[in-house]
Amino acid sequence: MLIGHKKQWDFLAKSAEAGHLPHALLFYGQEHLGKKTFAIEFAKYISCLDKKSGIPCQKCINCISIRKNLFPDFLIVEPELLSKEIQIFQIRGLIEKLSFRPYSAKIKITVLAKAHLMSQEAQNCFLKFLEEPLGEALIILITEHPYSLLPTILSRIQKIKFFPVGSENIKKFLAEKGAGERALSEILPFVSGKPGLAVDFFEAPEKLKERKKFMLDLGELARADLAFRFKYAENIAGDSFDFAKRKEILGIWVECLRNLLLSRFERGEKREEKFSHYSINKIEEEIKLLQEIDSLISGTNINVRLAFEILLMKL
Repeated sequence: MLIGHKKQWDFLAKSAEAGHLPHALLFYGQEHLGKKTFAIEFAKYISCLDKKSGIPCQKCINCISIRKNLFPDFLIVEPELLSKEIQIFQIRGLIEKLSFRPYSAKIKITVLAKAHLMSQEAQNCFLKFLEEPLGEALIILITEHPYSLLPTILSRIQKIKFFPVGSENIKKFLAEKGAGERALSEILPFVSGKPGLAVDFFEAPEKLKERKKFMLDLGELARADLAFRFKYAENIAGDSFDFAKRKEILGIWVECLRNLLLSRFERGEKREEKFSHYSINKIEEEIKLLQEIDSLISGTNINVRLAFEILLMKL
């Protein structure tokens, strides 16, 4: 089930019904907005045998097969386990599969998740495919970092931007899932319009608890001495934190500072105790640095401990 993004859905559904879909789409926006879920639901819609009121029926064999990732004309490509990248052999394999005619649907549909994690070689290979697209295929790229893709790729695909969802939409969805007032009051202040986070926190409350901890850590680090900061960097670089968790922490900190920045604009220069020494320019600089470190640990072989030490020294 989709939460929000009605304008995007209506636009794409009308394009599909009119036969005007491009061969490649780019869904971009912040993490946890539901872009991948949207792409899967749209794949169902295109392949559905019994569309009703502009949405997939969810009951036909095609909808069920796509939900279970068993549909022969639907494919999800993403970084393999323990890999930071989508590698060139994955793109070559995708192109080979798309060279065959659809098995039962009108077109083959591929969701290329975390598209910004394609290696340089993979992006060049994908670009060649875009230059000579196949007529019976649709590829949906999903990314939080569109400008990590080659400009020549961006120029050849239609871009659809996703935005945070209204809290009322998220509240309604969670209430329908069985969330009570207490759960809603605990979850909603921490999701920032991101349906994916709301679902995660409802289904696994320990994730919300962990998120709160990392938010508190940022406030402590902003006031801590260098010894404490170096120890924290050593801990994050250790075996207890994997690649995904490190990126999650960076994302949480970016969101915290964005919210801090918004509160400064809304309330003037009234400052929170832990960040009282942060000016608006300082907050903006820290957000930019966090995003740079995120990009470096995602796309390079940078020493993780060194990257976090540099980051925490500048907090």
